[in-house]
Amino acid sequence: MTLTEQPLCTFLSDGLALEPLLVARWQGEDVLSRPYRFEVVLASLNPLLNEDAMLGAPAHLTLFDALGAAHPYHGIVTSVELLDADDLYHYCRVVLEPRITRLRQQRFSEIWLDKNLPELLRDILKNADLTREGQGADSTRTAAFDFDLRLRDDDIPHTQANFTCQYEETSFDFLSRLLEYSGCYYFFEQQEQQEALIFCSDRSAQPKALLPVRYRPLDTALNSGFAAVAHTFSRRSVVQPEQVVLQDFSASNAQLALHSTASVAAGSVADNAQAPATSPAFSGEYGVYGEHFGSHDQGLWLAQRRAQALGCRHRLFQGSGHVTGLRSGGLMALAGHARPCMNAAYQVLEVHHSGQQPLPATGEDNLAGDTQTRFLVIPAEVQFRPPLDTPKPNAFGVLSAVVDGDDSGKPLLNQHGCYKVRFTFARDQKPSTRGSAWLRRVSLSAGSSHGMHFPLLKGSEVLVSFLGGDPDRPIIVGCVPNSENPSMVVERNATQSGFSTAGGHFLAMEDHPGAAHLKLGAPGGNSVFTLGNGEVAGAQLRTNAHMQLTSSSLKHEVPGVYSLSMGTGDPAAANSSDPGADNPVPASPAEPKPTPGELNTGVNWGGPNWLNLGAKAEFTNAPTFSASLKTATTQAEASLGVAKLSLTAQGKATTVNMSGVSILLSCNGFTYAWEKIGKKVAAISEDKKLIDRTVASVSQLQAELHKVTTDLYTVTATTSITLKCAEHSIVLNPDGIRIQSPKTIMIDGDVAITGKTRFVGNVDVVGDIHCKNASVSSQLKATYTSLDELSASNATLGAVYIPPTPTEALIEAEEIARLKAFEVLNEMAEALARGLDDGANAALQVVDNFEP
Repeated sequence: MTLTEQPLCTFLSDGLALEPLLVARWQGEDVLSRPYRFEVVLASLNPLLNEDAMLGAPAHLTLFDALGAAHPYHGIVTSVELLDADDLYHYCRVVLEPRITRLRQQRFSEIWLDKNLPELLRDILKNADLTREGQGADSTRTAAFDFDLRLRDDDIPHTQANFTCQYEETSFDFLSRLLEYSGCYYFFEQQEQQEALIFCSDRSAQPKALLPVRYRPLDTALNSGFAAVAHTFSRRSVVQPEQVVLQDFSASNAQLALHSTASVAAGSVADNAQAPATSPAFSGEYGVYGEHFGSHDQGLWLAQRRAQALGCRHRLFQGSGHVTGLRSGGLMALAGHARPCMNAAYQVLEVHHSGQQPLPATGEDNLAGDTQTRFLVIPAEVQFRPPLDTPKPNAFGVLSAVVDGDDSGKPLLNQHGCYKVRFTFARDQKPSTRGSAWLRRVSLSAGSSHGMHFPLLKGSEVLVSFLGGDPDRPIIVGCVPNSENPSMVVERNATQSGFSTAGGHFLAMEDHPGAAHLKLGAPGGNSVFTLGNGEVAGAQLRTNAHMQLTSSSLKHEVPGVYSLSMGTGDPAAANSSDPGADNPVPASPAEPKPTPGELNTGVNWGGPNWLNLGAKAEFTNAPTFSASLKTATTQAEASLGVAKLSLTAQGKATTVNMSGVSILLSCNGFTYAWEKIGKKVAAISEDKKLIDRTVASVSQLQAELHKVTTDLYTVTATTSITLKCAEHSIVLNPDGIRIQSPKTIMIDGDVAITGKTRFVGNVDVVGDIHCKNASVSSQLKATYTSLDELSASNATLGAVYIPPTPTEALIEAEEIARLKAFEVLNEMAEALARGLDDGANAALQVVDNFEP
């Protein structure tokens, strides 16, 4: 070839624009939905040629067909290899690829939220400096553009995803697998100085111009009148699965069985053609689980694309010849084949170019150059879908992430209890709450209206796994401590277990030998409930605030000392004795309750030290109350019918000294028992005590009051009140007041008596007596007496009046009989009053010192 002849191939580099570069050999491939790639061997007369100047710079490869028409490929040089030299030329090998291959140099991890495929493609192409977008195939715009999105409008909603992750992969692989997953693909349009990347989701967006190709076998003469000639053309058919089956699970619609199918045979023919109903060429099933779809509509959309990806390769046509003008994604029309069925329109999937040409002044000038083209096509009416060749990265194991949230200080969750996190592997810092989609969290238990969940606060470190290794399906599997959030259990408290909340609530269990206990706490009132060997051995409930206990029944017992039972009677018996109770409706038979041995909860959850020592008592809510209190020193028992007891405490503190006191109160089935031994002081905050009884019947009462000191003490009784010390007594009852003593009653001070004064017995007065009326039944002696009327048996006075003897004897007899009856009633009332008084004081003492 001379310098003036038309070459078969030329190459220009913007990096060496002034250097003449000759093409010696070339080979390359142009595959649909893959970047084309050409290896070109260049020759230069300049021994000082800076080949590296071409690396990364734009370059232009042009192939010429038999008619001299140019078919360019634009791109950038991605590789330069320095080769040997001969006497005239210095050789190097370069690789030409489109600009999209720059994405192979971008490897990182990144996340996108709420993006569809067009939005993702725009973001990804920015990494390759491809930012100018075209206006569609029908646009009249002539300005150069870098890419164009020609996706069907009804396909775009199916590509929407709330979370998309590029994980430890190049941006090119990420883009490729996104397109393959959605069944979209791309081809290239060659503009004047650069290539343009065209994305499409349907063959209607592909070039519609047909390239005529004439079939001429190798043994026939080449007809130079044709620009494209195929010397070989054959068809190959392969067996394919009968159908594609996709299955998945969606947490947001868990009851939905996601199962979609599509026929592969239907994907092997034109859209409006009838697929064969049954054919041996289609058998079997191609099943895939976990394609990440959440509805039947999206599942069917994906299944059809998977079926078309298989079906479009059911029949493949391949040929070779001089077809320099073929482009992947374009159309060709074959003519002249001996088999009429082969003469049809085809869609080009692959084109492989190769050739060589002689260099000037090498002694081979008289030799002709040669080009060869191999191609792979499918029927033009069959929809192409790219195979799933790009593997999705396997996000194995777990990764660290940090819980995200707002600045409210409260956990940020959605209506499903999911969280936002910030992935530490993400390339760019995301705004608050935009670091991830809503992630579910693994918990120990989850079900309908039951489960376990401890909310995570902003800043907590969590471990994230990915379902099936899919980086688009993250899930929180646990949380871990770190330097900012240390562990609650460390070396110093290694025997403790438990949990706590950010608000200060906690449940802690200490397993240290000899001090094993469980403690439940809340910050309100510093309230703590302890079981085991804590501050006290047993159970302890402590709070600095109000305590309120409510239950339908209660039983509390210290065997042999104390028992308290409320509402634990048999309600059925109580209802039957009520004449006004309605007749109950018979209930349906209840399911038999398991025996304690069948549900040995203590052993199952507390270990072998928890034993079921007896049958569980059955308690029901009944209007009963009983109490008992016993000590070895003193015992008191009372049995009361229906009674109302009212205690009012106000004002100052009264000190009661009790030692060895035992009180037993029983009231219609309610038993209250209390014992206090060896305690000297008990403080009762009260200023006034009032005991009112509506109905009371006393059978037996024995008690002893030791000492009471108070500023004000009031006792009210409807029958009698008796104060007694040894043989001395003061009795108050409706008949009057009686002071009785075998000894002399001394009144030290002034005495004023209003009304009649009657003495039975001798009256010795040392001093003056001034009275209006006086009756003396025995003897009266006075130094000076001034009176209007005097009745006396023996008196030393100026005037004496003695009442009739029968009347005086009768009065004395009646008085004696009344006093005897009074003494009997008085003793009973005296015992009841003392017992009620002691019981009231003891009850108040127990209330103040009560510790559940």
